[in-house]
Amino acid sequence: MTEPSADLAIACAIASSYFERPMRRGTAVLGEIGLGGELRPVTQLEKRILEAQKLGFERIIVPKASDKLRTDKIKSINVIPAATVEEAFQHALRSRTESNSRQRKTDDDDEDYL
Repeated sequence: MTEPSADLAIACAIASSYFERPMRRGTAVLGEIGLGGELRPVTQLEKRILEAQKLGFERIIVPKASDKLRTDKIKSINVIPAATVEEAFQHALRSRTESNSRQRKTDDDDEDYL
């Protein structure tokens, strides 16, 4: 992958698998990860958020360092700033109790995992 803004999405996917904690439904993530785990700003952030909004995502986790974001066009998506990978994981991944209660439900709810 050559797009740096995909770093956080890849890290969330790996963490989700490793910790056996699914991503929260309707959540998009984007951000470049530095060597110390800090999230770096990405280019064209507003355009990317508007695209996620258009695709129906309910929330998006973005680097906190992207503080010059104009929010006048962003209406139906919750923008969650995060400074570090750890902070992004806390927002993106379901808690263990959420994950365990989901496993006890029937297979009829499988679409919630998508």
